[in-house]
Amino acid sequence: MVKANTDLVKPFTPANPTNDYGLNAIYIWPSGEIWFSTRDGFYDSNSNSYAPGDLLSDQGYVVYRSAELLTVFQPSGSGADFGLDALFVVTDAVAAGPAPKLGLPQPTNSPPASLTVQRSGGSRAFQLERATNVAGPYVPASPITTDMLFLDASALTNQAEAFYRLHQW
Repeated sequence: MVKANTDLVKPFTPANPTNDYGLNAIYIWPSGEIWFSTRDGFYDSNSNSYAPGDLLSDQGYVVYRSAELLTVFQPSGSGADFGLDALFVVTDAVAAGPAPKLGLPQPTNSPPASLTVQRSGGSRAFQLERATNVAGPYVPASPITTDMLFLDASALTNQAEAFYRLHQW
């Protein structure tokens, strides 16, 4: 055990400091700082509220409110508790793992005129990038993902040639 639940929330001076507010998500930075989310909301001794799903730091500050994290998804139901069940931080603050290797792009018919590119090795998160010139500029050809297989839809109809590289976090 790195820290007990009461130790994580202690910097927020909860009104009920011995309550177990649960733990839904956690990320430990190389510095030792811990980002976490509680299952249950709570109030501090000054009546400030912390909702389930708020991303908190063991340093005593709110990283993101749950509502901020969800805004882009436009959830229905005002005041609904969506919580935060998992946390995956994409960052350059942590050294990337071993260098991944890209396989040769392979044509596919689903969707038509597409290419698939297979990754092997490496770790963490990746984004396939594409350029029409080996010197660039490179633009994202995939979302940031942990997947091993990338699909460049309509690659064979939109350009005469393409160069690929893999960005790793």
